[in-house]
Amino acid sequence: MCDAPESRKASPLLILAIFLSGMAGLGSESLYLKLFDLTLGSAPLVAFITIGSFILGAGLGTWRGTKIKCPWRVEFLLFAYSCLWFFGIEMLTQFNASMLKFWIPILGPNSTAAALALLFAMPPAFLVGLNFPVLAEMIGNGAKAFALHSLGALTGLLIIETIVFPFFGVPACLLLLMTLHSLLAILLLRTQAGAAAVPPAYIDRTLVIAGT
Repeated sequence: MCDAPESRKASPLLILAIFLSGMAGLGSESLYLKLFDLTLGSAPLVAFITIGSFILGAGLGTWRGTKIKCPWRVEFLLFAYSCLWFFGIEMLTQFNASMLKFWIPILGPNSTAAALALLFAMPPAFLVGLNFPVLAEMIGNGAKAFALHSLGALTGLLIIETIVFPFFGVPACLLLLMTLHSLLAILLLRTQAGAAAVPPAYIDRTLVIAGT
């Protein structure tokens, strides 16, 4: 069940998985900007650190992603992390408040909020980056994977920014991410179980990094 996913056949399930991966990836970045604004306040550095964390984290994840043999487990971890925020948002907000109260006299408000944003944004950003190289190798075409991933990212961003967040708020955004990651875990598990072993593909590193 955990053999390296090296199939070249672009099955409908695989195409859907890459599209949903894009939705979840950029959707996560949009969500955490709003989540930190809610739980940390509107410190000027928070948005910069959150975006930077997703760029750096996704890049590092991509670098390590070629070694991933069970991509569905990555999606399960992302699902679990979203669940932690969804069910524990009050507790995490209280934790952030206590950290801000303790560290602001030492580091200042902007630096403290930025450090907390980095702490919470890097894990999902790294995990989001892990699966793109695997998906690109499974489909056997880095450019096609990048196109599908980018289309999904744009769709996810539009859905969150124009529908989910304005009408239902942050909890609904978290619920959407939980749904996406759970669906991805199931799709990748099914796709991987039926994948035929073939020699690994060469994937242009620029496309891999851009796709995150």
